[in-house]
Amino acid sequence: MKRLILAVTIVGTVILLVYLDLVPQSVKELRPIGLQGNSGLINTIKIFDNENCVKKPTFNRTIYFIESKRPDNGILNLGPRQACAIESAAKNNPDFNVTLFALHVNDTAENNPYTKALRKYPNLKIVTTTLKDFAKGTIAEDWEKKGDIYKSKHSVVHFSDFMRLFVLWKYGGIYLDTDFIILKSLNALQPGWSVAETGYWVASAAMSFDSDGYGHYVAEILVREFMKTYNGSEYAYNGPGLLTRVAQRLCFTTETKKMKRGPCYDFEILDTKLFYPIGYNAKDPLFNPNNLTQTLDMVKDAYAVHCWNGLVGQVHLKKGTQAAIGVLAERHCPFTYESVQDVFR
Repeated sequence: MKRLILAVTIVGTVILLVYLDLVPQSVKELRPIGLQGNSGLINTIKIFDNENCVKKPTFNRTIYFIESKRPDNGILNLGPRQACAIESAAKNNPDFNVTLFALHVNDTAENNPYTKALRKYPNLKIVTTTLKDFAKGTIAEDWEKKGDIYKSKHSVVHFSDFMRLFVLWKYGGIYLDTDFIILKSLNALQPGWSVAETGYWVASAAMSFDSDGYGHYVAEILVREFMKTYNGSEYAYNGPGLLTRVAQRLCFTTETKKMKRGPCYDFEILDTKLFYPIGYNAKDPLFNPNNLTQTLDMVKDAYAVHCWNGLVGQVHLKKGTQAAIGVLAERHCPFTYESVQDVFR
């Protein structure tokens, strides 16, 4: 038995040494330098903070959303689909804190019915911050001061791309886009994942990293790579493009189906059907009542449904229509859906 243990130890050491020798130089250059800034408080103005919410995120037990649009009047005015994403996360994950970070905002619309709906959840809060304040005293401070991200041709997207990685590096937890409907608890998912969009492309709309250990290591690689290779002209280069490139290097493969724990150590790319059971052609499955039964069957094993707001954001659904997106909203974000007067958009 002792010989077996010794042999396993020797083989493991050899594999580790070979791995370290094979890791691409670009990854070696991005090794973490510690948890600098990881425990800093959020510099925010609290819009609302329910009584049972903590003052700062609970490490690894928070689901985050980012709102990066800059409203003309500085007032956050959530739409029903955005609110539905946030409510469905809070409703189906009562043991998680849910936090919406709103950039460029200093208040909420007082009469916004969807913000009022979100107030019903004791595990949910909305806070505001700026990239400048959030980066202060961290590995991103000097990069933010350079100001390249403020010159982006796709500023809403690129601010969100950076903030989601940075929040997960700083606190750990789960990030989700605001065009999901969350269908069940995410508690069973071990931290350290993103989700395949195709066989060779990793999406960045849903992901999770630990606040320490290997998950923090991967999150820091992503943050540093973002700052090092930032491209203000390309729409997807800094988001799914970045995640795909780093996952390929860490996992030594270009095929997302092979990006599993083991080959990728303590990180994995989840199967498409768990978060994207409906692909780009979402209009008919989500909005056509004739497809209701088929669509509900397609999503029954998923953790969430991505509604592809960039593609169907202008497609409106009359409240009460028995199409999949309306039925799912009524089930999983009932207070938001109840607040809709006429059109769920």
